[in-house]
Amino acid sequence: MEIRRVFKSGNSYVVSLSKNVVETFGVKAGDHIEFSIRDGKVTIKPYKRPDRVGVIKKVAGCLKDRDSLYKDLLEIRNDDEDREELFSDNKAEIFYFMPL
Repeated sequence: MEIRRVFKSGNSYVVSLSKNVVETFGVKAGDHIEFSIRDGKVTIKPYKRPDRVGVIKKVAGCLKDRDSLYKDLLEIRNDDEDREELFSDNKAEIFYFMPL
């Protein structure tokens, strides 16, 4: 068990992570941490973003037989928005989506 001090920084309260915790979790400066509160206990774990490319591939797979909807989905976003280039079995496709 480790004991850490809470300090105030602006309007936030901060708890530092020991080297042991950082190495165990495999986190680095700038990473996001997820906090869960249940039954008066706080659980902390590294936050893992959903695999956006995987999600887009699954959605595209569901729409593959619905050409007009599939094409509309691909054209929703303009070139200034975030995009990911995905490779299907026979061609390169560009999917536009909003960041999570």
